[in-house]
Amino acid sequence: MDTVFRFHAFRRDISNFSILKYRDFEGYLVTGQHSGTHWLKYMLSCAIAHKHGYPTPKHTDNAKSNDFIGHPKHKPLYPDTPRIASTHQIPHRLYDSRLVRTFVQVPPSAILFRDIRHALVSFYEKWHGNTLNMSFSEFLRGDKNGHQHWADIWWHIRFYNRWGRTIERFPEHSITLYYEDLKADAQNQMSRIFSHFGIDMPQDSLAFAVSESSREKMAAKADSEKFVRFDKRDPLEWYSQDDMDFFKKTISENLKYAHGYNYLD
Repeated sequence: MDTVFRFHAFRRDISNFSILKYRDFEGYLVTGQHSGTHWLKYMLSCAIAHKHGYPTPKHTDNAKSNDFIGHPKHKPLYPDTPRIASTHQIPHRLYDSRLVRTFVQVPPSAILFRDIRHALVSFYEKWHGNTLNMSFSEFLRGDKNGHQHWADIWWHIRFYNRWGRTIERFPEHSITLYYEDLKADAQNQMSRIFSHFGIDMPQDSLAFAVSESSREKMAAKADSEKFVRFDKRDPLEWYSQDDMDFFKKTISENLKYAHGYNYLD
């Protein structure tokens, strides 16, 4: 593993106590950057709203869609509904300590992954020309010190590795989800999440959530964020041969947990 990146990862992994600090809810919805967070969070919210007879969230923008699922420190708008926290956080090293887990109870986690190559393109498309004033090739190479970029290849490697270790150590406490499976059968994947969190969710509520969460319906409720990707190109078309060579080399040297993805062929 790259020594500069190893030091940065260690420094960050011993300083982020967020997930250990907030634990009073039924489950943690953990999602990689640009892995379908808005979509999945909104669908789950619609299912909860339907079951309990409340209106669906008025907005789909992340900061304004916290009626049912939000940051762990947010107070619930409807206290009689299940409490689920949503986060992109990478856990502290103590989070997957077996010794710590004997004294500290943490809620179950559902972790959503996406092909890193696709997630990087999605992030770049959203922020290019806004806060990302650089070429895709420059963004792809990122900053292994974590100072200049957010959600670059190095962030994704940290996210994959840290949550991979947690899943490996506590498989009964964590379930793995994939963006690709969510696209293929969203209703079944939502059912898995609610079941894992110990929440009974009727199939009609799940079906309602899927019907309310089409790209068009979600885009109509968006306030300011450009979060739906309508570009029909294959994301891999963004990568030059040099870009792909860099990606494969970086992944092969630093990624320990690939979560079923094949990045090297």
